Amino acid sequence: MSLIHNANLSRTRNGSDFAEDTQRNINKAADQFKQLQQQRLMEMQQQQTEPAIAPAPGSP
Repeated sequence: MSLIHNANLSRTRNGSDFAEDTQRNINKAADQFKQLQQQRLMEMQQQQTEPAIAPAPGSP
């Protein structure tokens, strides 16, 4: 019991710190998602604009 009590007393983060960390993590995850989404869209556009390579006549 004293272990839990001591852990609660020695807590260095308050509610404001937790909220700031949470918001920072959400913003970071959103930025990563947007970056990945943009990358995927660019890849899709490149695939659509690249001409398809047709097999040579007579090849299997």
